Amino acid sequence: MGFTELTIKDLYVTDSDDIPEEFYGIVLPKTVLYKRAAGFFSSSALATLGRGLKNFYYNGGNMRLIVSPQFSKEDYEAIELGYKAQEDIAVQRIVEMFNIDDIKGDDGTNILSWLIYEKRLEIRVVVKKEKNRKAIFHDKFSVLIDEEGNRITFRGSMNESETAMVENYESIEVDCSWETEGLRRAIQRERQFDAIWNDNSQNWSTIPIPEAVKASLVQIRRPIKADTYEYTSTEPLFVRASEDVYMSTRPAIPKWLELRKYQKNAIAAWVKNNNRGIFQMATGTGKTKTSLSAVTKILDVYYSNQVKCGLVVVVPYVVLLEQWMEDLKEFQISPITCYESKSKWLPKVEESIRLFNENVRDKLFLITTTKTFVLNDFQRCLASINGDYIFLADEMHHLTSDLMRQGLPHNAKYRLGLSATLMTKYNSVKMEELKSYFGGVVFEYSMKEAIDTDCLTKYFYYPIYVELTDEEKNAYYEVSKKISKAMLMTGDDIDNEDNVLLKALLSQRGRILASAENKLSKLKEIAPQFKDKANLIVYCGDKIEANERYIDKVYGIINEEGIISAKFTAEEDQQQRKNILNLFETRVIQALIAIRCLDEGVDIPQLETAIIMSSGTNPKEFIQRRGRILRKAPGKQFSYIYDFIVIPSLSLQDVVALTPEEKEMELRVISREFERVQEFASLAENSLEVTSSFLEKWRQYLGGAENA
Repeated sequence: MGFTELTIKDLYVTDSDDIPEEFYGIVLPKTVLYKRAAGFFSSSALATLGRGLKNFYYNGGNMRLIVSPQFSKEDYEAIELGYKAQEDIAVQRIVEMFNIDDIKGDDGTNILSWLIYEKRLEIRVVVKKEKNRKAIFHDKFSVLIDEEGNRITFRGSMNESETAMVENYESIEVDCSWETEGLRRAIQRERQFDAIWNDNSQNWSTIPIPEAVKASLVQIRRPIKADTYEYTSTEPLFVRASEDVYMSTRPAIPKWLELRKYQKNAIAAWVKNNNRGIFQMATGTGKTKTSLSAVTKILDVYYSNQVKCGLVVVVPYVVLLEQWMEDLKEFQISPITCYESKSKWLPKVEESIRLFNENVRDKLFLITTTKTFVLNDFQRCLASINGDYIFLADEMHHLTSDLMRQGLPHNAKYRLGLSATLMTKYNSVKMEELKSYFGGVVFEYSMKEAIDTDCLTKYFYYPIYVELTDEEKNAYYEVSKKISKAMLMTGDDIDNEDNVLLKALLSQRGRILASAENKLSKLKEIAPQFKDKANLIVYCGDKIEANERYIDKVYGIINEEGIISAKFTAEEDQQQRKNILNLFETRVIQALIAIRCLDEGVDIPQLETAIIMSSGTNPKEFIQRRGRILRKAPGKQFSYIYDFIVIPSLSLQDVVALTPEEKEMELRVISREFERVQEFASLAENSLEVTSSFLEKWRQYLGGAENA
């Protein structure tokens, strides 16, 4: 959180307010950039700021200071000799303000010298141009900016000195940018500061302090001892080994995380490929932890050398974004979340990129959904990034469309794509283009390898055969005929997803199978066996019929059996989903009823049993669902998958009565279902039993054909 959570008064007076403690003490710790213009400056002010300045330093703050030198009579006489003399004397007077000969252990001056050493403090001197050189810059105002781009500004009589802050009668009037009138003043004051800072004033010159002077100030720095600080940050400390000084928190691999050998191999392969590539790792094998470990290693190299680097993460769904936020927190990475209304994220992103581009901040962390990723505003922000950053895409197969591929950022120096499986029946050419962008697949770890090495649990697979009703068969036949006509008209084959009409028809036919009415009666038959169990998930279709959703029907059946359940869909907000998962983890809720939002990325390792009532024809979907169930968890020995398989006609008598055209269409259904059965059965503990059972159904169709 930034400034908006603070209680800020609009007026502070030294007679009644402790400005160093009550204002600076709470504002500086949340400041990423402090712009200060002061008529007079003394290092005594820094010691006076105490806790606020220390936390400002610890939390990575940067400072820009404009000051006016205090000239003696002799100085003015020397200045009359030339403008160069004016510069030299001005700088010398500023150096004297630091009271170098009177420095104590860990006072503010020591922190100031560390800020200069780390290039986080820049000081510029303001002097009058040719006319009336004896005039001085006497204005006093400030602009403080937090990590969210909020501004707190003030103007008043107070100089930057201990005398002004403690002894004199001084006051400052404060404005906040999140208030209407305050925003206007914040804009005015920052424009004024920037004009002077950039030497764009009509009558005044701005002189940077020479490197030699900075070096003399840096020489006084001493180690900063941890016990002298009262840090406000709740994040763990990070100590730079080469210096006895505490730096701002930066990404780090959690101490509890012990990477497996295959995860280390994946990271090594990515690094070897110039930090570009794709991890194709089975669901449940730790793609996220592996990728974040790889990313953290790169960021650490940059930050250890005091060089900026950013990270942009893209995921397909909000629920997956929420999961990633939890994982990123473990690695001490706190990104700006970019989704929903752009008014919530766009100003923060623009400000963070500006600070990053100006080298004020060395970190730029963003996370977004694919929906927001393709928006013009987000694309504009990505294009404006000036500096190295890592582009990481989870479930990267969602980026195959033309719009997504066109939005891939080519200014991202490092790229990492993640997917459980890149197999797809669609757009092989576009998938190859996507792979090429990321740098190709650099590491693969199959589900079979994961099961064999005990990274995933072994499982049993139970197909539940379901017959279509006559009405559903007729609807299926009608849609299939339209699909055939669409294919003849366009010349496209059934696997081309760029044909909008064909995609719509395929989706319509898929919903007939996914939400078959007889699946509900089969669910009623098997539901009693789960009454006393927990850790169950039910995947169902999204069909709506007679104003009633299919998921609501499923939810009703499960609850009628006394199984305590909850719907887990995109309709629940983040807090509701969190509450549901907490209750599920403690077994208060026995079952989750989901449509698709638990397909990818969401980590619920305790899931033990899955009832798949709906599954598409694309292998990615059912392979990911299987991986979701096979994650390891304490006390979990096996996983169990109950898969509803559609066989349009289950009786031999009905098969014999089919016309050749109808039989051909039904065999297409069976062949597509068999693809899933084969995949699931291939690694199951009861593989032979499952395969034999399905082939009996198929032979029934073949036998029926011979008898027709």
